[in-house]
Amino acid sequence: RRAASRNASQGGIAGTPRRRAESARILRAVASASDPLSASERAEFDLLRRAEALASSRRGEPSSSSTAALSEGMTPDEARAAQLSSEYAAAQLAVSIEGGFAPKKYANVLSEFEGEVDVDASPETCYALWNDPSFLTRFVPGLETCSFVGGADTFAECDLYYQFGDARTHELERLRFMTSAVERVPNQKVHWQSTDGFPCGVAASFSAAAGGSDAQKCVATIEFYCHLPYELAKREGAMKVSLDVEERLAQCLGNFAALAAEVQRAGGMRAMRESGDDDVFLDADVVPAGFGLDAFREEGASVSARAMREAAEKVRARVGRTPFTVEVL
Repeated sequence: RRAASRNASQGGIAGTPRRRAESARILRAVASASDPLSASERAEFDLLRRAEALASSRRGEPSSSSTAALSEGMTPDEARAAQLSSEYAAAQLAVSIEGGFAPKKYANVLSEFEGEVDVDASPETCYALWNDPSFLTRFVPGLETCSFVGGADTFAECDLYYQFGDARTHELERLRFMTSAVERVPNQKVHWQSTDGFPCGVAASFSAAAGGSDAQKCVATIEFYCHLPYELAKREGAMKVSLDVEERLAQCLGNFAALAAEVQRAGGMRAMRESGDDDVFLDADVVPAGFGLDAFREEGASVSARAMREAAEKVRARVGRTPFTVEVL
């Protein structure tokens, strides 16, 4: 600092507010050598903060670890106790309601994407998968919730999460929308289009495979279109974001082909549901690096749905709240 001050004095700007602010930032960037937490406590606390940050992005809630009361001088056990208080829950609910219904701006230009994949399943199976919300969430990347509303199978409410780039430098986009089945041709085509919220739509069509001799195989063609989130497209560039969306479409096609083949081998949709256990495919963006979870970040990683449900119940009984996915894993 003495050297920097001497050089700045010679340049005649030693006392400028900008230089003093830069020096202050440099000083604040220096970490303390002493840590009141042990190595194991620090690792657990970091995991807790990572899980809370993910929940903040996904549910429109602020990360509790970002508050001064929880980030300064509190152990992980004390932080958990604070989070379980009724006052904290009420504040989180209020922020969630406010943030969940905040208006979001989208680009004016419509972006369109298309891809196809050979599927070892019949058109009937493929068509059924694209009309069942419980299965849609298993192969559409980022689609966390999807359920029919209004007592019919025509309208559905969806929550889609899109992580562009590194989760450490880019916010997780929450895209909520209502969608309607605007076109259905049994065992051939289904077209879902949003009616409000995130402006998007997807048309999935199924045709016989080359040769047409095997009724248990078909070609699935997926056409996806949307208006990109305005701030993200403006900051990163529409072309860059579009290329990333193309990768997600390719991932969706791969997940769908694998799931459809699995359902076909199990004997169809009804047999698959009755089995009570199936694979849940994980998005690497949802799983933090480290903490012994790297195996879940590999391409095509999956875990038993039954095991996830059982683990979630154990965590819920221990902490008294709905657990984060990372905690269940």
